[in-house]
Amino acid sequence: MRHERKPLQTQSGFSLVELMIALLLGLLLMSGIIAVYLESKKSFVQDEAISRVQENGRFALRLLTREIAMGGFYAGVTDPTAITAPAGADACATWLLNPDQVVETYDNADGGESAAFGTCTLAAVAGTDVLAVRRASDKPVIQHGDWQTGFTAFTAAQYYLHTESSGLGPAEIKPGSGLSGATLTTGASTADVWDYFGRIYYIGTENGIPSLCTLSVQNTTQTCLVSGVESLQLELGIDQDGDGIPDAFVPGNVTPGGVDVATVVSMRVHLLVRSLEVARSFAAESRDWTLGDETITTNDQYYRRVFSATVPRNNQVFTTYE
Repeated sequence: MRHERKPLQTQSGFSLVELMIALLLGLLLMSGIIAVYLESKKSFVQDEAISRVQENGRFALRLLTREIAMGGFYAGVTDPTAITAPAGADACATWLLNPDQVVETYDNADGGESAAFGTCTLAAVAGTDVLAVRRASDKPVIQHGDWQTGFTAFTAAQYYLHTESSGLGPAEIKPGSGLSGATLTTGASTADVWDYFGRIYYIGTENGIPSLCTLSVQNTTQTCLVSGVESLQLELGIDQDGDGIPDAFVPGNVTPGGVDVATVVSMRVHLLVRSLEVARSFAAESRDWTLGDETITTNDQYYRRVFSATVPRNNQVFTTYE
């Protein structure tokens, strides 16, 4: 029997040229994918920075404008000097417990603000303004001798404004430990009790980041509320003809023979807010930011935005310092 031999089939792989072309195509494809990823990441980081600045700026502005609008609200008491106030835990707390001074501003921090603000220790950023506000809460804890919804007892360390007969009777500020809920809620009681707030707002630093910070009558050490707030600038709206409408806005600064605080009918608040990290997509170039009477120049890659609002004076007059 004769067997025929089948021809051997040769096998061959990619040639060197084909392999190099495949590697080149793969490299080009990977480069495209990486470029798209990096661009998407840059856009995400940029959008996140912009969103954070907008959120922080709006919150800080809303907080300050509400505080100014509420400043000097003492639950029906129209004469702050008639309110009896205690001494606080330290000189700063005692100063914040003085209801007579209502809303105060310091123009362009220069180291003298601590002395002007009751020796409160303020590490304010130079050139920024400082705001102090004293007020009662917008809702009472006790009204006409009855606990209001959600309240059943006083907080010992919290300060309260206690008034009688809707503010027409005696008025006093006391810590919760000095008030008796049982006495104030008897059947014949005409007591009204409101939370009392005394706070200072300023631009400080936290972990190297400029922030909107505060001191309060309960805590006279720095507490930062909003990160990335670089500057706070305040202007007073002056009514020059007695019609109740501001005719000019001036820096929050009173000098002898200068602004009469009795003519102040409103306040403008300006905030410069930046991103917490540099935005690589922004070129480092010189930019000017106008905040009322102040112009701030920057030259870096942080994203920034200016937030401004005008607040009417709803209650007592403002007090300002130079």
